[in-house]
Amino acid sequence: MEPKKERLAYIQWLRVIAAAAVIIAHTDGQTWGQIPWDSRDWMVLSMYDGLVRWPVLMFLMITGTIFLPRRTSVRSMLTKNIPRVVTATIFWSAVYTFFAWRDGTSGDLLMTFLDGHYHMWYLPFLCGVYLIIPFLQKVAEDEKLTKNLLAVAVVTGLLVPWSANALSLIWPSTAEVVRALEGKVKFTYFQGLLALLPMGYLLHKTEFSAKARRWIYALGVLGAVLTGVGTIWSTAKMGTYSSVFCTNASPTVIAPGVAIYVFARYNLKSLPRVVGWLADHSFGTYLVHALVTEQLQRCGFHVLTFDPIIAVPVVSVVVFTISLAISVLLSKIPVVGKYLV
Repeated sequence: MEPKKERLAYIQWLRVIAAAAVIIAHTDGQTWGQIPWDSRDWMVLSMYDGLVRWPVLMFLMITGTIFLPRRTSVRSMLTKNIPRVVTATIFWSAVYTFFAWRDGTSGDLLMTFLDGHYHMWYLPFLCGVYLIIPFLQKVAEDEKLTKNLLAVAVVTGLLVPWSANALSLIWPSTAEVVRALEGKVKFTYFQGLLALLPMGYLLHKTEFSAKARRWIYALGVLGAVLTGVGTIWSTAKMGTYSSVFCTNASPTVIAPGVAIYVFARYNLKSLPRVVGWLADHSFGTYLVHALVTEQLQRCGFHVLTFDPIIAVPVVSVVVFTISLAISVLLSKIPVVGKYLV
């Protein structure tokens, strides 16, 4: 989803890993809210889900790594980067609307098309990211200013909104105060846009000692485990499905994303041809995977078809393989293929 002329090996690895994680998350989540939250299968799905909640953060950190060292004009974004995203959005919204109409789940066709499928929210959001990148590039010229911006953005845009949700589990009245403050100041504006792009840029530039990396990895593993455990605990406490610990703003989600990024930077330094090929098709795989997941589910093949401990990885591999094949085929359409995937 960044210009292909940039071939940092670990960035290409991360694109593939993140695309695979998205598929696992959505394959797992297809039935997450449809079974009793106190069942063994639901708890298994929640633990798997906790391992793969970080891909959106990763895509944004990758974007920051690639774009912030450059100098790009708003005009360039409007004429080169954004049109591709818009074209893909229109095409895939039409595809998903057609299948919703065919399956009898569309309702208002126009609104179905305009709203887009659940996973396509990222495309218009990405257009907004592209528009702000030229301004963040100027900030990135000053490393101290970049670090200050990151600190403010993480606290106000990620930790404050998340803490309101977390506090609701313990002190509901305090949570309402935090939410009221957040609503007035609009802290969530910083989430994603002004935190995760410079975060990726700084993680790319900063050297970490072996000891620091071990701490980062340990916190990443802990965060991944606590995401699932926290989801199970908070759901039991509230008596209904809770996503407090699996939102993009949760520290338990940010920690694994940072850990995987740092691990890849220091350990995935070569780029096998197959990984580069998979990275080139990661965008298309992302766009089509939800359709594949839903059609397989209609045929009775999903994560509850058999024991989810085995079914989640098996079904995810099948969805990834089929989605990749479709992406490759579409990319070969003359002239327009490159704009669709």
